[in-house]
Amino acid sequence: MGSKRRKKRSKLIIVFDLLKNIEGGMNKTNLMYRTNLSYALLEKYLKALMDKGLVIQDGKVYKLTEKGHLILRKLEELFSLHKEIAEIREYIKDQIGDIEA
Repeated sequence: MGSKRRKKRSKLIIVFDLLKNIEGGMNKTNLMYRTNLSYALLEKYLKALMDKGLVIQDGKVYKLTEKGHLILRKLEELFSLHKEIAEIREYIKDQIGDIEA
């Protein structure tokens, strides 16, 4: 009986997930469950995001700063371009296959 291993997320994906969830304001417990991070890892990322000026803590709620909103938008652009490039690559591969030289 094999177990399914989840693919490890990149730091950028984790940051994107955090910023996306924090966008409307969220407490630590909900963030932990929504982003599927351990408490220790969530603490580490939140500290880093606050140190970089992307996130602030307002009582028990975390919120994005203006810089945090900007970085979130740029990450959305990046992932959109990445998806578009993958689709173009797949189209070209379907059209010409592998070229052996």
